[in-house]
Amino acid sequence: MTWTSLRIHAPESERAAVDLLDGLGPAARPYAGGTGLFLSDERRHLEQLVDLKEIAALAEVERRGDELHIGAAVSLWALERSRELRDVLPEVAALLGAIANPRVLASGTLVGNICLAAPRTDLTALLAALDARVICLGPGGERDLDAVDLPSGPGRTTLRPAEIVTRLSSQSRRSSSDWPGSASTRSVGPTASVTVLLEGADGHVTRTAVAVGAAVPRALRLTDIETALTGAPLEELPGRVTEIVAAVPPELDVTSDGHGSAEYKAAPAGGAVRARASRGGRKARPCP
Repeated sequence: MTWTSLRIHAPESERAAVDLLDGLGPAARPYAGGTGLFLSDERRHLEQLVDLKEIAALAEVERRGDELHIGAAVSLWALERSRELRDVLPEVAALLGAIANPRVLASGTLVGNICLAAPRTDLTALLAALDARVICLGPGGERDLDAVDLPSGPGRTTLRPAEIVTRLSSQSRRSSSDWPGSASTRSVGPTASVTVLLEGADGHVTRTAVAVGAAVPRALRLTDIETALTGAPLEELPGRVTEIVAAVPPELDVTSDGHGSAEYKAAPAGGAVRARASRGGRKARPCP
């Protein structure tokens, strides 16, 4: 394939994009940023591209109460500077500036980051912890699913033929609790990415979310560790958190890839879980 044989279509609506993909068949791919697609092996086989950047509805960041909707064509750069993102999902805003170079920030998108289905993607663990969802549109209509369920494995998704992701949504984890909570995200190179979110009220941890990515085929929640942390006294948490997490070792399906064997990646993944939970515990301070 040469780039001169590639044809790019620019529909003006979501439905028009789906109709184009449906008519063009499996040789066509949708794209918004292209930062991952154009570097993948798949680029050699591209014949038709459906550009989503010209669809105005997909370039919006919309707040609906405590929920934020992020369009598929919103660049990471625009998202990082979004006041709505900082107000509703400050955890995502804090991470964006640290995960990519200016070129990727300028053209890459959050939705495209998920659709790439690359296990080592930095944002997957955080989005899993935030219970993010994606809204998809295809020939059969609209559906929504958990963001963690979009990838089916490395480089593969559960998108149906001619279906596109139109937006990602997530609710704020801020509440009226006496301790607003803490968030801690850590990437250990391409081998592990871990997010720990903690919230508390009445002197105890009331809600937790612990998620891991990169070391596993797709991001997942460590529900056993979440259960062990929930209910722990806030005053004791900084000293007990390592003990609590160590008592419930995560059962991770760590996979080997070009960045290391399963055995090599298992230690950083487990260590990152303990480190992030410990940091979250140290930040726990009930309001007087």
